[in-house]
Amino acid sequence: MSELYPLTKTGRLRAIRDFLSTTRVSSQVQLVDRLAQLGFSVTQTTVSRDLVELRAARVRDAHGDLVYRISPIAVDKEVAELSERLFRLAAELIVSTGQAVNQVVLRTHAGAAQFLASGLDEAEDPRVLGSIAGDDTVLVICQSEESARAFQEELMKVLSSFTGTSD
Repeated sequence: MSELYPLTKTGRLRAIRDFLSTTRVSSQVQLVDRLAQLGFSVTQTTVSRDLVELRAARVRDAHGDLVYRISPIAVDKEVAELSERLFRLAAELIVSTGQAVNQVVLRTHAGAAQFLASGLDEAEDPRVLGSIAGDDTVLVICQSEESARAFQEELMKVLSSFTGTSD
């Protein structure tokens, strides 16, 4: 059974990311065709923009062929499990954090929770099962109490590194 993707930009980006990670793709036309099979109606121009957004580039594979690969995000932090985008979002948006068993509550400025949650989803942290965003609160559900604690501690390190404070 093939993966189902919502017919949204986020779904399209996820489909492209998944396809590039499992298949040798040498042209944008291949991506347009694959997306069409999944129900997306997109042009080559849209796919080109999506590849830029995903930081994909054509590189030589082991066979010497040019294929698209998504570049790993270079993170210049000790706590490298979080994506660069999440570092920025956390520093700009998080007002406070709290933990209850395997859940982490992230308080944000009014209206910013959904934006933060999208960065959290993009980070694909294996400790996180999912998140729910309201207006100024994101509920992050983690694998375990231990993973919730580690996730919250990592966020606090990020916050303190951006604000110049220490623990």
